[in-house]
Amino acid sequence: MRGDAASTLGDKFLPPALTFSGGEVLWLGAAKRWDTEMRQFFLSVAAVAGACERLLSQVRPYQFCVQLACPVYETALCHSWYSPPPPSQDHASCRFPELFMTMFGASPTSVMETRMRARIMDANVTSEAAMLAADRLASGRRLRGLAGRAAAGLAGYVTRRGAARPNDPS
Repeated sequence: MRGDAASTLGDKFLPPALTFSGGEVLWLGAAKRWDTEMRQFFLSVAAVAGACERLLSQVRPYQFCVQLACPVYETALCHSWYSPPPPSQDHASCRFPELFMTMFGASPTSVMETRMRARIMDANVTSEAAMLAADRLASGRRLRGLAGRAAAGLAGYVTRRGAARPNDPS
């Protein structure tokens, strides 16, 4: 095997990053060679994809963030934001809510409330089935529209902001 084969193989199988609850990110494989802008873009894409997954899934994901007092923590929309503030910082220093607001056009808590109303409507099918079906359809379209706008708006956000900045004390 040539000397560069091992690194190429490692680049293909290693995750791009490991994140620790203190906010430190350890870049691995090919991501070690990425510049800061590419790394920040990766963090933004992962966060938006995770928020979309949370909106469309019924399973609450694992969250490694330690900011339990944060209003966004309860929504779990930030479970794929791999740069939370460390325990020594306040949750207000987290950049995820700003990214979410830019991508989805609404706060994480208001979007999650919309999602919960849609789920409750799904569970409460009554004799007014026609009315509820119309409401469910509208809620489902709103959620899919939010996810679509988030995906489409990410490139514009990165262009305008230079990508989401990870929480970095330096």
